Amino acid sequence: MATRATYKFYNTQLTNSATVYIHWDGYPEGAANYIAGAIDNKGRVTVENFIRANEGANITHSHSSHGDTDYQYNFHRNGEMSVSKRTIEKVGDEYEENWNRIYFGSIEQFLETYLAEQEA
Repeated sequence: MATRATYKFYNTQLTNSATVYIHWDGYPEGAANYIAGAIDNKGRVTVENFIRANEGANITHSHSSHGDTDYQYNFHRNGEMSVSKRTIEKVGDEYEENWNRIYFGSIEQFLETYLAEQEA
């Protein structure tokens, strides 16, 4: 499914942050597969492993570089992550875009939740 998403990694070894774009399966259950495949032997998800593990993962400038994304994932060095989902609402004659956080917590808990939902 063409659910586009960006994945931002903070405090990488080479820079303060790096953002990756993937065109497909950006909803949480699909992203859980991308993330699970990128975990290193210390239980971390690094931008290098994420790109290596996921075909179609491309470095991009920032979350805002792709106006058609539906999800934004943020990975922090402390093992926590957050996920925001885009909503578009009609306000009068205009449309308003909002990003609502739908998850904040450990990468491990995210995987437990969303990989389990896939299996159900």
